[in-house]
Amino acid sequence: MTWAIFELWYLDKFVEPLHFELAFGFAAIYFLTFYITFIGYKFRSSQNAAVENVSLILANSFIFYGIGYTLFDRHPAFHGYLGLFTVANAGIHLTFGLIAARIKTVSSDFIYLLGALVLTFITITVPVQFDIQIVTLVWTAEAAILFWIGRTKVIELYEYFSYPLMILASLSLLGNFGNWLSVNEQVLATATQFPFFHSFFISSLFYVAAFALIYLINRDGGYAPAGNEGNRTLIKYFAVTAATIVFYNAFRGQINDYFDFLRFKTAVGLEVNSYGVSATAMDGDLTRFSALWQINYTMLFLTVMAAMNIKRFKNTVLAVVNIALSCFLLLIFITFGLLLLSELRDSYLNLQDTSDYVFNHTIFHILIRYISYVFVAGIFVSLYQYSKQPLLLANSDPKHNRFLFEMLLTVSLFFILSSELLNCMDIFGMKDSYKLGLSIFWGVYALILVSVGISLGRKHLRVSAIVLFAITLAKLVLYDIANLNTLSKTAVFVSLGLLMLIVSFLYHKYKAIIFKADIDDQITEK
Repeated sequence: MTWAIFELWYLDKFVEPLHFELAFGFAAIYFLTFYITFIGYKFRSSQNAAVENVSLILANSFIFYGIGYTLFDRHPAFHGYLGLFTVANAGIHLTFGLIAARIKTVSSDFIYLLGALVLTFITITVPVQFDIQIVTLVWTAEAAILFWIGRTKVIELYEYFSYPLMILASLSLLGNFGNWLSVNEQVLATATQFPFFHSFFISSLFYVAAFALIYLINRDGGYAPAGNEGNRTLIKYFAVTAATIVFYNAFRGQINDYFDFLRFKTAVGLEVNSYGVSATAMDGDLTRFSALWQINYTMLFLTVMAAMNIKRFKNTVLAVVNIALSCFLLLIFITFGLLLLSELRDSYLNLQDTSDYVFNHTIFHILIRYISYVFVAGIFVSLYQYSKQPLLLANSDPKHNRFLFEMLLTVSLFFILSSELLNCMDIFGMKDSYKLGLSIFWGVYALILVSVGISLGRKHLRVSAIVLFAITLAKLVLYDIANLNTLSKTAVFVSLGLLMLIVSFLYHKYKAIIFKADIDDQITEK
């Protein structure tokens, strides 16, 4: 009621800055009166702090801080002292906490309450006084320290206090990322050297280190978690997920920033002003290289993650997530990545035919595809290893795993090899690559699938080959023969005819093996 009367007076009669000293003086008197009353009672009592006493102490503290913050914020002479005022509040609670720690009759939970108030106001001080980068660093460190103290010293209040700080640190890091996005163009455009250790990158690495510490403390079975064992599981997945995502994006962002930096350094007519960055011309191939290297980095990241999980962690949930992301990334590479590779090739070949050398194009425009193939191979090695792991075989059929892997490999190789054929034909200046070349290659690929399917007893490979033959014939009739000359038409028809005759011969010669394998598979499924 006292605070309510004060608030009504403040809303109706307060005049800024005439009543500043009056308002702040009475607010401080009211706060100390109630605070000393509550604290004095606890100094004489050894009982744990009751809920109503805790609520009164918290309410009194935060009402005073809210009123004081408003007074300081609105006064033109004291606006810059908001951080000092917040620290002063923490100092008050720290002083009484130290006194309480020396009195034997004071219960430990009350001392922890005062400690939590100190930490709360220190936490509030950071965003009040500093920029978002410092906020992220302080909140991240505070979350890790509180979790360490709470778990190792069995102080549940401190561990519970660290949970919202983990979320606040994560949100602050996200805000730091947004802040970097808003200024990175101007920073990169005006920098003479690439700013590797910028604010977001440093904050990200610090965040990862802090959450790795939280994970290690949490997994130690010698320390009981606050509440129940469910909290241990929740913290484990949250810490691992958050740290992994941040670690991945920290370096992926560096790749993107590096190529943006190169674009600005090679731009023609670059202008940087308060409104942003503009240029007459920029090298679009650097944007393509940026996307490709980010895809390559992601494939490497997932491959390393798979190796660590298979060798060390052996976690089924991580395995499933790893496999799903790897398959999705392969889809991205087959669709978007191969398109970028073909555009880089065309850009390089077209430049060789002109005298326009505004931007530097090298043979690396061609060689980048083979580097990408190495990372694709790493993904397939990790998927193959996963298909044989006991942590997945316990919940799935080995034949089903093998079927999925072989079909994924078959489809991926089909698109990659088709792209490589087009690449080679364009480099050597061969015409009709999309018609004559692809149709013959698809027929050869189908023949190889049939051969492998017969030798290994894989029905799905043989069926895939027949489907590919049908698609090739449809392409031949509906698309290829439209503009091909007579010689090219003859070559493609004769080639495909021979390939289909070979397939027919193989089916006839090995029909006993084929149909026996199919019958055995049906019996096994039943």
